[in-house]
Amino acid sequence: MLKEENYQKFCEQMDVNSFADYMAIETYVGNTDWAYGYLNNWMVWRSNLMDENLPKADKRWRFILYDVEYGPFLRSVRKS
Repeated sequence: MLKEENYQKFCEQMDVNSFADYMAIETYVGNTDWAYGYLNNWMVWRSNLMDENLPKADKRWRFILYDVEYGPFLRSVRKS
C-alpha cells in the first residue's frame, strides 16, 4: 500500500496482528493446500458489536487457522 491513508483504512478493518500470525503459521507449516493463488481454504471472522470492554469486539476481521493437513509436518505424521 503506497498511500498511508489506504494502510490506515486497512488497519481499521483488519486485525493486522491476526493477519501476520496467520501468514506466518501457514508459511511455517508449508501448507500447500492454501497458498495457490491465496484463494483457497482461508476463513475470517469479526464481531458485529463494538464494546471497549471486550478486546475482540471492535468489528475488525481476524483469521481462523484451519484445513492445514497439507502442511509437510502434518502430512508426514498422517501417513505414519
